[in-house]
Amino acid sequence: MHDRAPPSRRRQRNDQRERRRLAQRRYRQNVADHAVIAPVKAGPVMLDYLVRVVRWLDDADAKDARKIGEAITRGLMEAAEADAAKR
Repeated sequence: MHDRAPPSRRRQRNDQRERRRLAQRRYRQNVADHAVIAPVKAGPVMLDYLVRVVRWLDDADAKDARKIGEAITRGLMEAAEADAAKR
């Protein structure tokens, strides 16, 4: 008998490896960019602000952690740039 996993398991392992490769690529790019990734707690008030007030986030993306992080980052970058322009 062969010791190979069935095709569905091999596909699953390949998918896991590809996700890990992509995660490693993002990590290395963040290190090269001197970027720090930090978890941020965003409650209903924050999500409502991002979706309805400043419109940095689509309502459909309000449960996507990556999209939420990008919207928060965008807001912080705009605030930092505005502060730097004052100086």
